[in-house]
Amino acid sequence: MLFLKIKIFNFIQEVINIYRYYKNLQFAFLDSVLKIIYLFQNPFRISKKFLLKKKEENIHQYGETPLFTFEKMIRISEVSSQDIFYELGAGRGRLCFWMHAFKRCKTVGVEQIPFFCVIADFLTKIFRLKNLRFVKGNMMHIDVSDATFIYLCGTCLSDDEVYNILKNFKKVAPKTKVLSVSYPLTEYDAASYRILKEIPVQFAWGSTVAYLQEKV
Repeated sequence: MLFLKIKIFNFIQEVINIYRYYKNLQFAFLDSVLKIIYLFQNPFRISKKFLLKKKEENIHQYGETPLFTFEKMIRISEVSSQDIFYELGAGRGRLCFWMHAFKRCKTVGVEQIPFFCVIADFLTKIFRLKNLRFVKGNMMHIDVSDATFIYLCGTCLSDDEVYNILKNFKKVAPKTKVLSVSYPLTEYDAASYRILKEIPVQFAWGSTVAYLQEKV
């Protein structure tokens, strides 16, 4: 039953995506190419294979934020073209491509899986997308000091991993905004963050809350 619900949810979201976002012809073409590439290379299997090779305990960490859910969070968070946006765990890079197309801000996707980075880099160069780049590396160690807005959908992260990410966030400037899904950063470091907004959101696996917070 859950599998069927997820299938129906994904079908509905793709219909919404085409209706809402494919009016932007560049994004429509790029997103279509991305879908064709991963029609033959399932991203969940790619991630699972990578995590198995790393001997991770949880090999089912991969997930994607629906575009209309992401749009809602970005709109409420008031991200502008002046922001420097980082996505930690960019996966295929779809959200970063959306940010480039619709927000026109400097965008950086951080992803540890080499295959995802190679494909995203290739598309960025082919489409000559400026102010968009992908960085291959662990989100706990990548320099994010120039960020003004960070998106972290780390629902599968362990407490230790979140603490390590927050150590890395010590480098970011005050007033930097961080959008986290399912838990606020104040649960881990109440002295360094204040919650600005709580945003109810919908994913394929169910409903949750996204927390917009600001570094103090």
